[in-house]
Amino acid sequence: MFFGDLIKVGSYREFMQQYLAAVERKEQRSVKAAQVEEKPVYRSYVKLERNSIQASWDTGAQISICTKLLATKLGLKWTKPTEATNMITVNSQKSLTLGIIKNTQLKIMDALVPINIYIVDSTKEELLIGSNWFSKYKADLILTKNKLKFEA
Repeated sequence: MFFGDLIKVGSYREFMQQYLAAVERKEQRSVKAAQVEEKPVYRSYVKLERNSIQASWDTGAQISICTKLLATKLGLKWTKPTEATNMITVNSQKSLTLGIIKNTQLKIMDALVPINIYIVDSTKEELLIGSNWFSKYKADLILTKNKLKFEA
């Protein structure tokens, strides 16, 4: 007997359909797991005002942010936003912006590059440099050479 012959028999057909459906579900779960890929984090040391800290470079983030926890630790002062902005923050949760530091002094190597940084609530201490900075300074993150090029 071949598979085609077995599928014609009602009791075998039902069993085979259940089995094939289970195999298909398992393959779909495997494919979904393979498609979820951790994004690597690119970090370097920068100076924010007078503090040397590690920053994350994220071209997928629209704006640059600093968590309230880190901003408070560094003694940074921010102003309340004129309009509440809801965003997805570093901990992947929706959060309102608490404030903004306008034209804060960000120093990369020897280049002073002022930038607006939004303050968000989070349990992490994080400075994330987003695409607003990349656009303003025509920056390129060259991953194969582990370099950052920009016009100051």
